[in-house]
Amino acid sequence: MTAVGERSPLRTYLASRALALTGGSVAEAVLPLIVVLTLDGGAAAVGAVTAVTLVVSLTTRVPISAWVDARPHQIRLQAFSQIAAAATAVLIPLLWWWDLLSLPTLLAAVVVIVLARTVVSSLGHTTVNQLVPADDRVRAVGALNSLSSAADIAGQSGGPALLKLLPAPVIPLVDTAMNLVSAALVWRLRGYESRDQPGDAAETVTVRVSEVARSVMAQGPVQVLWLSGIVGSLLAPVTVVFLIRELDIDPALVGVLMACGALGGITGGLLAHRVLSRLAMWPLIAVSSALSGAAAALLLSAPRLPGAVYPLVIGFEFLSACAGTLLVAAVYGTLQTRTEHARIARVMSVASTGMEGLALVGIGAGVLVAARWSELATITTAAIGYLALALIAVIAALRRR
Repeated sequence: MTAVGERSPLRTYLASRALALTGGSVAEAVLPLIVVLTLDGGAAAVGAVTAVTLVVSLTTRVPISAWVDARPHQIRLQAFSQIAAAATAVLIPLLWWWDLLSLPTLLAAVVVIVLARTVVSSLGHTTVNQLVPADDRVRAVGALNSLSSAADIAGQSGGPALLKLLPAPVIPLVDTAMNLVSAALVWRLRGYESRDQPGDAAETVTVRVSEVARSVMAQGPVQVLWLSGIVGSLLAPVTVVFLIRELDIDPALVGVLMACGALGGITGGLLAHRVLSRLAMWPLIAVSSALSGAAAALLLSAPRLPGAVYPLVIGFEFLSACAGTLLVAAVYGTLQTRTEHARIARVMSVASTGMEGLALVGIGAGVLVAARWSELATITTAAIGYLALALIAVIAALRRR
């Protein structure tokens, strides 16, 4: 395998991911607009698209990752899979052009698109391990998380803005173009592929996903990450409602304020390696949880300080995203550092599937608490949850001294 100590392969890969993530973010931002503007759908139709996206991703990610771990030439395979993802993004414009676009056909197209993206995502974990030495993987994962946040800003703002130039069903072609350029950049990295064939080691074939899952779930930092996902997801269904109804913020400004969260995500991703190297994992978890609790406290104080509503909301969005990305980048980066290449796709897929699956529990709990009491009660519950996680992390850190 070609030496990977240089930074140029990683820079090339980061550029590739920036393009693919931005294209995907544009497509995700425009999907609800296609439902509402083109298909004249309502909240139920938008919810159906969101549900299909989540269900397909959660149910297929681990099986796909097991298939990926058993494949040779994984970097080349990622390039080909991105070409396939680019092709799937053409489905929606074609259906619209042929006058066949309806909610059922849109949902079918979304299934195919999500499957292609899941393959690309699983291969991405193996590519990082082949390009980046173990000591630099936390930094690399942090950079990828920062890119994801930046792509969210570009996609969430750029996708709807393109409606002034293009019909909504045509905008996914942006995803097609960016995936093709991204695939070309990934193809340039094929010389960095590991020459070890997956079939060379019997363990690669015999290690089951269930065994991988047990090993991942036994790790304390992963457990806290998943719990943090549940606590954070309590806020997902109530934040926008709270901003508009309780704080009387103009709906047109909500997206701008939430963009501050993406800036926090960029910051957290870039700081992850530095903070982890200075504090170690459990103190980092304590800091991240405390920051998240402080962010929730800022939001709780906003109704009592009407003159400072906007700074408090900006602080909430920035701190919560920074703390969350800091934790994700540190835990995922450490997993990538400690996991052998033959199992990396399965390990990372189990970790992310567990977090996203449990996040659905948090969303449901947030809805129930808000319905039974109020949005303010939900935010208070999240703040208490974060403080509890910070206490758990402090105790774990003290025990390891």
